[in-house]
Amino acid sequence: MYSRFQLNRKGKEVPDVLLALEKAARAPNIHKVDLQQAFGWDNWSAFRTVYGRCGGEDSSATPDSDADMSIRIVDAESTARFMTSVFEVDAIVKMLTVLLEFANGLQAKFKLSHEHIASKLSKGINSLPEELLTKIFQFAVWGEGRNGGKQAVRLSHVCRSFRGIALEKPGLWTTLFSGASETQLETFISRGGPNQEYHAFLHFNPLINRHGQRLFSSICRPIIPRWKSLTLSQEYQDYYEDRASIGGVAWAMREFVEFLIKEGLQLPILEEMHIDGDDDDYYRDVPDIEDYDWASNLRVFRCSYFLPDLSPNLTSVSTFVLTQRFRGYSHPPTLKPIFDSLLAMPNLSSFDLELYDSDNTASDSERPWLLCPTITSFRLRLRNFDIFDFRFQAEDSCITILMDTLRMPSLEQVSISVGAKEMIHLKDKLKSEANSNKWSRSLFKLSSTLLPKHFSDSTKMMSLSCKLECGDYADSCLTYVPPAEMGLFNIPLERILHIRSVTVSSFVPVFFVQDPGDGGIPSSIISESCQLREFNFIECENMTSVDLEGTVDSLESLGVWKHIERVTVQGSNHLVYDEALDVIGKEKLQFLR
Repeated sequence: MYSRFQLNRKGKEVPDVLLALEKAARAPNIHKVDLQQAFGWDNWSAFRTVYGRCGGEDSSATPDSDADMSIRIVDAESTARFMTSVFEVDAIVKMLTVLLEFANGLQAKFKLSHEHIASKLSKGINSLPEELLTKIFQFAVWGEGRNGGKQAVRLSHVCRSFRGIALEKPGLWTTLFSGASETQLETFISRGGPNQEYHAFLHFNPLINRHGQRLFSSICRPIIPRWKSLTLSQEYQDYYEDRASIGGVAWAMREFVEFLIKEGLQLPILEEMHIDGDDDDYYRDVPDIEDYDWASNLRVFRCSYFLPDLSPNLTSVSTFVLTQRFRGYSHPPTLKPIFDSLLAMPNLSSFDLELYDSDNTASDSERPWLLCPTITSFRLRLRNFDIFDFRFQAEDSCITILMDTLRMPSLEQVSISVGAKEMIHLKDKLKSEANSNKWSRSLFKLSSTLLPKHFSDSTKMMSLSCKLECGDYADSCLTYVPPAEMGLFNIPLERILHIRSVTVSSFVPVFFVQDPGDGGIPSSIISESCQLREFNFIECENMTSVDLEGTVDSLESLGVWKHIERVTVQGSNHLVYDEALDVIGKEKLQFLR
């Protein structure tokens, strides 16, 4: 909403006021907006112009100092500003008066129908079984995360029947947030009762810092052993301006663990822990946590941007989800915390890893293999990845060292995605032949890095998913770079001989090739040993019939195409059914829009 409108002589902008109001009224969270604050005088340009709230003028004036306005207006410029604001406010009041008149009339016209419809809906809701309503309420509470307690309160205020159901169901009051008041926390714990499992959200705020956290821990002390999940998060940190509060979740976690040790507490049913750090927080000089004996049944461990030093006793963890950024400034990044964490989880079955800037050079020297024999599912997501210059730092990059070091012989499912960096400039870079060759070599090196030779030792691998996307500039990439200049993404087939299903989403054509290294397997042996039976092109928006034919030809040259049973093509903007049918054939093709 704007409080100032530049009207031309015909007043064409006036109807836009109504459009702006209707748009604001349709906002999904309008009921949460503090209208008193949103429409306060400080937000009016007319007010700021007159009372010096902008332009570096005196901001000490208040709307109560009207008696002094004639004294302050001493020249032509200030007089013009004042009179403009007066006329502007008069016009706003006039428009609002008319708007309010029509809005009240429309509201009255809707009232009777609204009451009838609301009555029908109320009867419909009341006719639902209480068990179903309880489930609906529970999903509504869970969907709000740390604000689940507030959602439970809202539901209990809808009507008498809703309140009765909410108060009778202890499971709706099991969200405990450190930002809640002492009274709210005590109320939720009381309504949750003595047998419920709780979900705790400990949020680090520099303003309340340790006192608030200790109060939260003290209030929750009786039911801490019944925490089912724990999430630690922090306010946004600026490394230079908020130096004193650096390491938010790290300090919060340390404080909490010390509280547990001091009180002799355990979390025997805690199954999931999420540490949500901040991308701009460096977490230096943060005290380590020695052990996690207090969480003996932890199953899922999630970390974002902060990864604590883990002692090798997390034997119960089966799922590890990590988001990390590799900074390439004065301190070269290291993969040691990731490797140490994997060593601390000897029974891990699912590893989900999201990395930013993993093309940066790592400080790690060459290290021995890291055997992870229990991992069956590996999901790797690379963000902000510089494909164009990857060839020059590939050997010492974080991603190369990671893929060369990890050994996961029990892998069954692998999913890899790459979000390319600065693709909007690719067209200009590819104008020269040298850059075009450089781009092609970098793509080739990337595929070899992401699908290392030792993948062939993972004989249990059943499926592979590869996604190559243009990052934040997908539309620009696909619009401005001609398909003929996009290069190729090559998949060395002999490294994935045991896989039955491959799914690819790529903005460049995909070819299957023999391993370029020495001692490659002859194509005749590849043909006999390859288990590939299903191939899926999903959202390959830039793919043409020529690209599809090239993929098929690459499989035919290796003697594998004859074994393919099904090819799925879905979401390809430049490919129609008849073209795909000519290339694939009716027996194998599954074409989806």
